[in-house]
Amino acid sequence: MEEKSNIASKQNKIVKTGMLPDIEAEISSSRELAYASAVEDVTKKFNDANHILMVYFPQSSEPIVFTDTDLIVIGRTGGHGVTLDTNPFHGRELGVSRVHAEISYKNGVYYVRDLKSTNGTWLNSTRLAPLAHHPINAGDQLRLGHCLTILHVKKAT
Repeated sequence: MEEKSNIASKQNKIVKTGMLPDIEAEISSSRELAYASAVEDVTKKFNDANHILMVYFPQSSEPIVFTDTDLIVIGRTGGHGVTLDTNPFHGRELGVSRVHAEISYKNGVYYVRDLKSTNGTWLNSTRLAPLAHHPINAGDQLRLGHCLTILHVKKAT
């Protein structure tokens, strides 16, 4: 019996032989570099803006940039007052509600709140309570249903 357990534990271990490059590490470091470069470019381009919010979708190489915008409603086409449409990023298939969440800028801080969406909103790994304001920091991950975004903020200095 003990011999079977040893065989099973050996089968579950993944051994890297070094024959293939560590592709996962290469992808993440190149994405990190692209992210840093894009942030720098946008910050230079909109240098006179008081506050900037950049939203990155994994399906796009360019961020969606909002300058000096105090309220952004995230959802899908057809949702009342939607500013950021997730349809081009498969929002419907990924569980984004028509009116899913909003990002607001108040007193020098960006906040996100879930607008009673069907599939929920997560900030990093925390599911947000509906209608509660949660502060956003640069590099935070915002998940709308199963639709992942990365946020970068530049606040007034």
